[in-house]
Amino acid sequence: MRSLKRTIFIFTLFALSFQLAFAQRTSKNANSKRKWNFYRHELIVGVGGSNYLGELGGNPGPAANFSPKDVEISMFRPCFSLGYRYNIDDRFAIRPQFFYGRVGGSDALTENEERKYRNLEFTSNIFELAVLGEYHILRANYGRGFYQKSVIGKTGQKFAASAHLGVGFFYFNPKYGSVALQPLGTEGQGVGGTKKYSRLAIAFPVGVSGGYMITRSMQLGLDLTYRFTTTDYLDDASTVYFDKEEIRKANGDLAAEMSDRTDGSRDGWSEPGSPRGNPDRKDSYFSVAITWTYAPFIHIYKKPKRKVRPKF
Repeated sequence: MRSLKRTIFIFTLFALSFQLAFAQRTSKNANSKRKWNFYRHELIVGVGGSNYLGELGGNPGPAANFSPKDVEISMFRPCFSLGYRYNIDDRFAIRPQFFYGRVGGSDALTENEERKYRNLEFTSNIFELAVLGEYHILRANYGRGFYQKSVIGKTGQKFAASAHLGVGFFYFNPKYGSVALQPLGTEGQGVGGTKKYSRLAIAFPVGVSGGYMITRSMQLGLDLTYRFTTTDYLDDASTVYFDKEEIRKANGDLAAEMSDRTDGSRDGWSEPGSPRGNPDRKDSYFSVAITWTYAPFIHIYKKPKRKVRPKF
């Protein structure tokens, strides 16, 4: 909860700073009557790998919050993104984006004794829609075609670098094999009046991007984005074990078996009320992708023609 509040605070601070900087820059441009010339519209396609951090799997020691040590490299799965960038000026841009990724986790891949005994496993598709605010540290440009009024022959810059922060929502559906886990109520959801968790949650993407201009209108780059979320059920594990027989009566044999996949060899480890997850740490997911950026609508300043004075 603290990390979520911190993320919301940072996002709010970023948004206010963005609005103030944009207002100042707009006023300055209006007074000077100058234009920075760039590709105002860009399409961005990304292909790479996605992964998650949560209760399942991880390093042999205690679970750490958002720790790279808990990343299971073998669980990277394909991801894809499609975005549109609207460049406000030479520093700021807005990027609405669709993201699809697949994530998973397995206790069989960790040497942590408690998690390995728990023996849980999941995979999930993720469908995300988000809006990102970008701050460009370096802008790639082609040189001569990018100039301000009365400044011709500007030196080109091949490299681009930016940081981004945003908010969006995503749909997820954790499964064990082909079995959807949310309808089963594996932690007693749906029993005794409790509600099942929503498969729609909020994400707060934050990350960095880099690129290299290969033509006047195309760039190749790399994007790394981490998503903080408002859910702890991305992997269907969050709180404590519920009475297995009560789940069996309410939701059937399959739900009972999915709620407790231990072999029963450790007394008390999976008794009702024993830890099955950690509700104090929300799940998160991230992506590493190669990006292709294309500017289909070129917006370049054209120097006005000189007026020819009539000869007498």
